[in-house]
Amino acid sequence: MRWWRAAMAVVIVATGLLAGMVATPTARAAAQWTPGASLGWARQYHAAATLADGAVLIVGGAGKEGERGAFADALAATERYDPATGRRATAAPLLTPRAFASATTLRDGSLLVVGGRGAAPADTARSAERYDPAADRWTAVAPPREGRIAHTATTLADGTVLVIGGGGYSGAGTTTAERYDPLVDRWTATAPPLRERRKGQTATLLPSGTVLVTGGIPATPPGCDAGASCTVGATVEAEVYDPTADRWTAVAPLPVAHADHTATPLREMAGC
Repeated sequence: MRWWRAAMAVVIVATGLLAGMVATPTARAAAQWTPGASLGWARQYHAAATLADGAVLIVGGAGKEGERGAFADALAATERYDPATGRRATAAPLLTPRAFASATTLRDGSLLVVGGRGAAPADTARSAERYDPAADRWTAVAPPREGRIAHTATTLADGTVLVIGGGGYSGAGTTTAERYDPLVDRWTATAPPLRERRKGQTATLLPSGTVLVTGGIPATPPGCDAGASCTVGATVEAEVYDPTADRWTAVAPLPVAHADHTATPLREMAGC
């Protein structure tokens, strides 16, 4: 399928595309990085989403690693970065400090933040809040049906948000997914669940309205509890969710296993 080749090019061939740009003098002149304003807080495992005015809202994350690790210092701090001016400004803090959360822009321009890990991991993972950019205010919304950490959240064509997988506060991957309807503040489980347990995967909205899910880390190995140090490999498995049919379908696996990666749809070039 042509859309599958395009999606795979994002995950597998991105380096090759950049190499082509470097080889072309015109592209080399155009492809430049410009320093912007420094963030107000050092962050890792944070989330970011583009607002209706073009600014980027940077949400939560973990600051400096404490004696108990990075999660001991989950952040409530948020800030807006304006790419037009290169300036940043402090925004209202989250109601709950959280790292490994998702941040998704909704149709009305507000922002939905779901899950993550904070001082109370189980409670934070099963919570959500919504940001009103005009009022610079956060409001608690209905919690997801299941706690989620290192999951994905994708706004669908009908305005609902598809939240997929994640580690849960115990660290184990999950096969569940659910949809949030911002108009009625309600969560609904997808049926059936994903074909693979995943956390740290990508979920990319395709032009067809379906969602391509790639890679991630599967279930925690047997005998590995939440406090143990375990090595879990990434998966090559990929699947597609059809929101209209509420159905998951396995597709060709990735050539190389990926986790904590990115996937961005590209316009197919002429002749491809």
